[in-house]
Parts: sequence; structure tokens; C-alpha cells
Amino acid sequence: MEEQQMALVRRAITQIWNGQELDVADEVFAADYVNHNGLIIDRVRGPDAIKVSVALYRLAFPHLHITVQELHADDDQVWLRWTAASPSTAPPHEGVLCEPPVRSERSFAGSIRLRLAGGQIVESWTDWDQADGLARLGLIRSAEHAPATMPFTK
Repeated sequence: MEEQQMALVRRAITQIWNGQELDVADEVFAADYVNHNGLIIDRVRGPDAIKVSVALYRLAFPHLHITVQELHADDDQVWLRWTAASPSTAPPHEGVLCEPPVRSERSFAGSIRLRLAGGQIVESWTDWDQADGLARLGLIRSAEHAPATMPFTK
């Protein structure tokens, strides 16, 4: 069972996030799916939450690529450690960035805990240093300049 769950999570990364096959979200994510602490407001639920997230990230970073670093499963839970990068040679969408990226590699890392049921992802908890990641990508100057309403997960 754990192998199937890890394969489902890999499919979400490979096909939806990296391959931009947004319709796959309808198969992989439950109708009531919720990401409890992602960058996108939790009010958008179900497969549409993933479609909106992918579309927004792709608008800002058309060449964004997520790499699975570690993947573990136990019962109905899957843990994923990832890195996301946008090549420094690929400029972000014109007008989206407000600052030059802090680092040329434009990469950041994080982890996600996912709960699966009925062969679909039903919940996830994303953990990454959003201020550092957004500064590396050039969206904010630094963590000190992050908007007060940003839901940091340190």
C-alpha cells in the first residue's frame, strides 16, 4: 500500500507540477482536498487548489522544476522532502518580480506531509521558509520586508 501511495505523490509532482498536466489533479486530489499551510489561501479546496497553485507559480516561474529528495510512507501518511528551482538563465515572467533574486540559482526547499484516503490525496501540510524562498526568487527583498499577512511556517 505504501508503494502505491508514494507513486501517487510522485505522479502529482511529475505530471501536475513539473509536467503542467493540470487535469491529472482531478484524479490525484480528493474533491475536499485542503492544503493547510501553503502559500495559496486554504479557502480554495479540492483539485482546483492545486490547479490554481500550479498556474500561479508557473506564471511567475515558467521553468520551475520540483525534485523529490526523499519520500516515505506509513499507513495513510506520506512525507516528501523537495527542492524547487527555476534556472537563473530563464527570466521570470516580465513584471512579476519586484527585486533581483537574492541568489542566482533561484531555488528553495521544503517538505510536505500528505494524508491519503481512497487512492487520493485528501490533506497536506507544507513546510518551507517562505520568506527565504520568496527572497531567493526575487519576490521580496528579504524576510524583513515580507508582508505582515504572509503565513510563515518557521
